Amino acid sequence: MLIQSLLHLRGAEMFSMTGVPLHVFRLSGCESLQHSHDFHELFLVTKGEGRHQLFSPGGDLHEAIELHPGALISVPLGWSHSYQPSTDLEIFNVAFAQQMLENWPRIAERFQLFSCSPKVPTRWLLRRGALEQIETQLQNIARELVGRSIGYEYAAQAKLLDILVWIERLNLQTKQKIKPELAAMVSQTIVFMEQHLSTSIRLEDMANTVHLNETYFCEAFKQVTGISPGRYLMRLRLEHAHYLLLSTAMPVTNVARESGFTDPSHFARAFKRAFGTSPTRLRYSREQS
Repeated sequence: MLIQSLLHLRGAEMFSMTGVPLHVFRLSGCESLQHSHDFHELFLVTKGEGRHQLFSPGGDLHEAIELHPGALISVPLGWSHSYQPSTDLEIFNVAFAQQMLENWPRIAERFQLFSCSPKVPTRWLLRRGALEQIETQLQNIARELVGRSIGYEYAAQAKLLDILVWIERLNLQTKQKIKPELAAMVSQTIVFMEQHLSTSIRLEDMANTVHLNETYFCEAFKQVTGISPGRYLMRLRLEHAHYLLLSTAMPVTNVARESGFTDPSHFARAFKRAFGTSPTRLRYSREQS
């Protein structure tokens, strides 16, 4: 059974500081005692390493794993957990009440991962592009909750819903019946893309990475991801640029070059089509928040 000294965190106290049943915060280098809570929790490891322990509702140790950047873990209602840093561990925590799901019609039943009944915890190891994408979304929620501009309650919840949709799609991808060799091939190609974002990458280069001819490579890549290699690479470049604009002070021209764009005008047009705003305007809005 759970020991008497187990901490139990209450959402009513945590959410009082945000004004909505949602809280997003970053923790660096701290150790967490074993605790449970009456709200849903997701946490994303953004830097460093550590160790995570997860306990079932009955108090038994379910798993103990090493934490590395890109680890995304859900902690279901009724479960408890703890984590210890070993090397500069930094995590992003997302805490939200069950009532948030109930605010959206049929959301609670649609997103099975966050239903009220105890579920087996889910965890993923995200590649760099996905890690940067989720980290950026979490930063945006945190800014809404801290800035408290008009309508921040709705904006923060909408951004959380966007993350939950992303996670449901991630779950769907893991359940799809795709040949393991194709999935491994695409995974290897995406790693190649992420490692060479700042350089010119041709279709021939990607196909050669997995020793396939270009035609079969394109067909296989689209079967696994749903889009062509070229569109996937463009998405990675733009998401990386978006991440750099929000998380660094790097000049916009350097952001474009670091993300693989040699033509600043092309970068600006592609960025605005993808995000509805220009790179300079996004940077300005971040500096003003």
